[in-house]
Amino acid sequence: MITSGTTNKDLGHKIQKILAKEPGLSVKDLASGLGVNRQFMAGYLTALEERGEVYHRQVGPARIYFLGRQMPVRTNEAKTKNSKTPKGINSL
Repeated sequence: MITSGTTNKDLGHKIQKILAKEPGLSVKDLASGLGVNRQFMAGYLTALEERGEVYHRQVGPARIYFLGRQMPVRTNEAKTKNSKTPKGINSL
């Protein structure tokens, strides 16, 4: 349950704002800073990660979160001439 009448949209915006100012926060840090349950925050961050709004790095047992980033999509044209693809893979 979200406390103090915060909507999910507001919470997502607050998370992004916090991570923009202070990247590299744990689930625990974000949850305590926003006054929500750690387990709720972990699930919420997973949903944001699936949408590409945040990403995490595993540091020991902790997930450290950062604002999302766009990863370039690698196409066949972007492969180098030296890359070796096993025969039959391109036909799949």
